[in-house]
Amino acid sequence: YGSVPGIPTSKQPPPPAGSCTATMSNPTPSDFSDDTVNVSSNVPNAPVTVTKHYKTTTSYDSGTTDGGGSASIAFDISSATVGYTVQVVINVNNGEATCSTSFTPA
Repeated sequence: YGSVPGIPTSKQPPPPAGSCTATMSNPTPSDFSDDTVNVSSNVPNAPVTVTKHYKTTTSYDSGTTDGGGSASIAFDISSATVGYTVQVVINVNNGEATCSTSFTPA
């Protein structure tokens, strides 16, 4: 008989996309110091990958958001190039949410 007139056949709307924001604890760290990226997302208890795009290399760190969707991931900036802005890209739950921030070694 096919579809019945007057009854919608649309699917359920997709779930809302994940979102996140990120900030650096210290936007201008000194060489060979530690820095921390603070992540706030709407994706709780999920894996987080941090990709840092230095001038001559790319490095990765990881963590997990807590029940509220937040994570703080510390890392050593090693001998990062002074004055070169390092882009920091955060990926939550394998791409469900992405955001970015940066820091510039001083």
